[in-house]
This record gives sequence, C-alpha cells and structure tokens, in this order.
Amino acid sequence: MNKDKLEKFIIDHREDFQTHTAPDHIWLNIAKQLDDDQLPTKRKSPFLYFISGIAASMILVVTAIFGFHVYQLNTNKNYKNEITMMREFQQKESDYVRLVNSKLASINEGSVDQSLEYDMLQLDAIYQELKAELMSSQSDNLELIISALISNYETKLEILKTMEEKQTETINAKENESLNI
Repeated sequence: MNKDKLEKFIIDHREDFQTHTAPDHIWLNIAKQLDDDQLPTKRKSPFLYFISGIAASMILVVTAIFGFHVYQLNTNKNYKNEITMMREFQQKESDYVRLVNSKLASINEGSVDQSLEYDMLQLDAIYQELKAELMSSQSDNLELIISALISNYETKLEILKTMEEKQTETINAKENESLNI
C-alpha cells in the first residue's frame, strides 16, 4: 500500500526530480578517479627481485654456517668434558683398585665372614654392569654412572674395613684367650 503511493508520487513528480543536476567539478573528480584506477601500477624491476633473492639467500647461508659452528663448538665442548671426566675416573679407579687390593692382601681369608664375601661378589657384579653401561652410554648419563662406580668402590672399601675389623677382633680374642690360659 505504501509502496504504491510512493510509486505514484514518483511517477507524478518525475519532472521535478530531473531538474537538479550535479555540478561539473563533481563529474570531473569522478572521471579523474576512474582514470587513475585504470592506470597500470608501477611494477618493481626484475633486478630488484634478483637482488632481494640474493640477499635473502646470503642471510640463510650465513645463519646456517653460524648455527653449524655453534653446534660444533658445543659438541667439541661436550666431548672434551667427557674425556676429562673419563680421565679423572680412570685415575680414581686406579687409586681405589690399589686401596682394595691393599685391604684384601691384609685380610686373612680364613677369618672372613661368608656374608661379607657374598656382598663383595655382588658389588663386583654391579660394578661390571655399571662399567658396561659406562662404555655404551650417552654423555647425559656419564656423570651419574661414574658417580655410581665410585660409590661402588667406596662401599667395597667399607665392607673390607668391616672384614678387617672382624679379623682384628678375632685375633685379639684369640690372644686374650691364650694369655688367660
């Protein structure tokens, strides 16, 4: 209903709507904008693309070389640390072997408690397992395994000390008996 009235009004007053025109400067601005939009845009020269590609490639190559050198330095540093730790362990190991052999030589085998001998055999088996793991391990576990090996030697020395004390007690008890008789 309203639409019909609007249509009728427009049809009846058509001449009134066509009397107003836009000023000329507006049509000139519209024409200028249409011409500017249709102008081809300036393209970058192929030489500029070529130079940009070379610069990007050089940045990638320099970054890769730098990264490789940093990796090599870290690898060499880790390798040197591993060698240092292994040398220190070998020195400590030889010292512990000397101490253990010295203690074993001073202990008379006949007076050694069987349970202590069994403990020593178990420690030897554990030591062999740790040593095999040390030879095949990654550098991450190296320090932990070396620490366990040293702890094994320290435990061995404690057992040997206990054996030595028991032997001394036995010898002292026998001497006291012979003196009392």
